[in-house]
Amino acid sequence: MGKIIILITQPPQTIPYAIERYQVETQRLYHVLNKRLENSPWLGGENYSIADFACWPWVNAWTRQRIDLAMYPAVKNWHERIRSRPATGQALLKAQLGDERSDS
Repeated sequence: MGKIIILITQPPQTIPYAIERYQVETQRLYHVLNKRLENSPWLGGENYSIADFACWPWVNAWTRQRIDLAMYPAVKNWHERIRSRPATGQALLKAQLGDERSDS
């Protein structure tokens, strides 16, 4: 998922094949996530876990990946549930402010 962001936003030159290849791979990964989340509220099962915590930032970059979350309704719902968590909001605010300290 991260490679597509680099290819779209920061290429020294545009390489259509590479962009297409990673766009298709990113869509495949969203499809896999969607299938999993159709059958479980969280990636690891019934409880929010490190799997969700680790994957969410990649999905949060969906607009930069040129992904339409409407195509993946279970992922969209999962993303919104995590986004609405107070700790997620606090972390995003710290990131916007450039505060990388975890102890504040």
